[in-house]
Amino acid sequence: MLRTPLMALAFLCVTALPLAADLVEDCLQDNDLDLKIGSCTAAIRSGHWAGEELAWTYNNRGRAYSKLGEYDTAVTNFDQAIRLSPGFSLAYYNRGKAQVELGKYEAAFGDFNQSLSIDP
Repeated sequence: MLRTPLMALAFLCVTALPLAADLVEDCLQDNDLDLKIGSCTAAIRSGHWAGEELAWTYNNRGRAYSKLGEYDTAVTNFDQAIRLSPGFSLAYYNRGKAQVELGKYEAAFGDFNQSLSIDP
Protein backbone atom coordinates (compact mmCIF):
# COMPACT_ATOMS: atom_id res chain seq x y z
CA MET A 1 0.00 0.00 0.00
CA LEU A 2 1.20 3.52 -0.76
CA ARG A 3 1.53 5.11 2.67
CA THR A 4 2.84 8.60 2.02
CA PRO A 5 1.90 11.37 -0.38
CA LEU A 6 5.47 11.35 -1.72
CA MET A 7 5.22 7.63 -2.51
CA ALA A 8 1.87 8.27 -4.20
CA LEU A 9 3.33 11.10 -6.24
CA ALA A 10 6.20 8.95 -7.43
CA PHE A 11 3.86 6.08 -8.25
CA LEU A 12 1.40 8.31 -10.08
CA CYS A 13 4.15 9.95 -12.11
CA VAL A 14 5.59 6.60 -13.16
CA THR A 15 2.24 4.92 -13.92
CA ALA A 16 0.65 7.93 -15.60
CA LEU A 17 3.16 8.51 -18.39
CA PRO A 18 0.45 8.61 -21.08
CA LEU A 19 -1.33 11.33 -19.09
CA ALA A 20 0.06 14.82 -19.21
CA ALA A 21 2.52 15.34 -16.36
CA ASP A 22 0.81 18.65 -15.65
CA LEU A 23 -2.48 16.85 -15.00
CA VAL A 24 -0.85 14.66 -12.36
CA GLU A 25 0.97 17.60 -10.78
CA ASP A 26 -2.20 19.70 -10.78
CA CYS A 27 -4.15 16.93 -9.04
CA LEU A 28 -1.49 16.75 -6.33
CA GLN A 29 -0.94 20.48 -5.71
CA ASP A 30 -2.82 22.42 -3.02
CA ASN A 31 -2.48 26.05 -4.15
CA ASP A 32 -5.39 26.21 -6.63
CA LEU A 33 -8.23 24.02 -5.40
CA ASP A 34 -10.41 24.47 -8.49
CA LEU A 35 -7.49 23.38 -10.67
CA LYS A 36 -6.89 20.43 -8.32
CA ILE A 37 -10.52 19.31 -8.55
CA GLY A 38 -10.59 19.69 -12.33
CA SER A 39 -7.33 17.82 -12.80
CA CYS A 40 -8.30 15.00 -10.45
CA THR A 41 -11.66 14.73 -12.19
CA ALA A 42 -9.95 14.52 -15.59
CA ALA A 43 -7.60 11.85 -14.25
CA ILE A 44 -10.53 9.84 -12.84
CA ARG A 45 -12.45 10.09 -16.12
CA SER A 46 -9.39 9.12 -18.16
CA GLY A 47 -9.85 5.49 -17.21
CA HIS A 48 -6.07 5.19 -16.96
CA TRP A 49 -5.95 4.30 -13.26
CA ALA A 50 -7.53 1.68 -11.06
CA GLY A 51 -7.15 0.40 -7.52
CA GLU A 52 -4.79 2.29 -5.23
CA GLU A 53 -3.75 4.85 -7.86
CA LEU A 54 -7.38 5.77 -8.48
CA ALA A 55 -8.05 5.77 -4.73
CA TRP A 56 -5.31 8.39 -4.27
CA THR A 57 -6.92 10.54 -6.95
CA TYR A 58 -10.32 10.40 -5.21
CA ASN A 59 -8.61 11.14 -1.89
CA ASN A 60 -6.84 14.18 -3.36
CA ARG A 61 -10.08 15.48 -4.84
CA GLY A 62 -11.84 14.89 -1.52
CA ARG A 63 -9.19 16.92 0.29
CA ALA A 64 -9.81 19.82 -2.09
CA TYR A 65 -13.56 19.68 -1.49
CA SER A 66 -12.93 19.60 2.26
CA LYS A 67 -10.76 22.70 2.04
CA LEU A 68 -13.58 24.42 0.14
CA GLY A 69 -16.03 23.46 2.90
CA GLU A 70 -17.96 21.06 0.65
CA TYR A 71 -17.87 18.25 3.17
CA ASP A 72 -20.66 16.08 1.74
CA THR A 73 -18.90 15.98 -1.62
CA ALA A 74 -15.61 15.33 0.14
CA VAL A 75 -17.11 12.36 2.01
CA THR A 76 -18.39 10.94 -1.28
CA ASN A 77 -14.85 11.10 -2.69
CA PHE A 78 -13.33 9.51 0.40
CA ASP A 79 -16.00 6.77 0.19
CA GLN A 80 -14.83 6.01 -3.35
CA ALA A 81 -11.18 5.97 -2.26
CA ILE A 82 -12.00 3.51 0.52
CA ARG A 83 -14.12 1.34 -1.80
CA LEU A 84 -11.18 1.11 -4.21
CA SER A 85 -8.56 0.56 -1.52
CA PRO A 86 -10.09 -0.68 1.76
CA GLY A 87 -6.74 -0.49 3.55
CA PHE A 88 -6.21 3.19 2.73
CA SER A 89 -5.85 4.62 6.25
CA LEU A 90 -5.42 8.22 5.11
CA ALA A 91 -8.78 8.15 3.32
CA TYR A 92 -10.47 6.99 6.55
CA TYR A 93 -8.71 9.78 8.45
CA ASN A 94 -9.70 12.42 5.88
CA ARG A 95 -13.28 11.16 5.83
CA GLY A 96 -13.32 11.33 9.61
CA LYS A 97 -12.22 14.96 9.52
CA ALA A 98 -15.01 15.78 7.04
CA GLN A 99 -17.53 13.89 9.20
CA VAL A 100 -16.54 16.06 12.18
CA GLU A 101 -17.26 19.17 10.14
CA LEU A 102 -20.68 17.73 9.27
CA GLY A 103 -21.38 17.06 12.96
CA LYS A 104 -21.40 13.30 12.38
CA TYR A 105 -19.22 12.51 15.36
CA GLU A 106 -20.05 8.81 15.68
CA ALA A 107 -19.15 8.22 12.02
CA ALA A 108 -15.98 10.29 12.48
CA PHE A 109 -15.02 8.25 15.54
CA GLY A 110 -15.44 5.04 13.52
CA ASP A 111 -13.30 6.42 10.69
CA PHE A 112 -10.54 7.54 13.03
CA ASN A 113 -10.52 4.15 14.74
CA GLN A 114 -10.38 2.36 11.38
CA SER A 115 -7.51 4.59 10.26
CA LEU A 116 -5.58 3.81 13.44
CA SER A 117 -6.28 0.09 13.20
CA ILE A 118 -4.77 0.07 9.69
CA ASP A 119 -1.81 2.32 10.40
CA PRO A 120 -1.14 2.94 14.10
